[in-house]
Amino acid sequence: MGPLRITIAVALLSLSACVGLPTEGQTGRTAIVRITDGEVTPRDITVHPGDEVRLFNDRDRPAWIYFGREWPKELSCQRGFSFFWGVEEVAMVKPGESASICFSIAGTYGYWVQFQPTIQGGASIGEVNMPPSRPATVIVDGIRKPPVEP
Repeated sequence: MGPLRITIAVALLSLSACVGLPTEGQTGRTAIVRITDGEVTPRDITVHPGDEVRLFNDRDRPAWIYFGREWPKELSCQRGFSFFWGVEEVAMVKPGESASICFSIAGTYGYWVQFQPTIQGGASIGEVNMPPSRPATVIVDGIRKPPVEP
């Protein structure tokens, strides 16, 4: 398989990884995380299964959000994220915009926010230059709350 076919295959897999997931949480509840210059507030947030976690970029430059992908079946919704190389969900969030994610299973889901893009390349082949980042956590409490009545 040639390089072009491999690139096309990877692109199609990336686009189809989250197809079929809703873009909003099933509970109707939304928890807000704010990204500012150098900070993520709150750093650790507790939600319930099906709640939406909306990550809002309050900066005047883009922010990159990375969730590790060792839990592929736990996602119940996502908006703005894409499956990247089979190992993580990533979102590049423009200033004043947001991305969101929901989990259907209780657990602790770590992520990190970068304030500059990752640059591939460097002194040796395959080296990746990782900019500083802020780690954070979504804690999904196993007690399911009833949906919010409109």
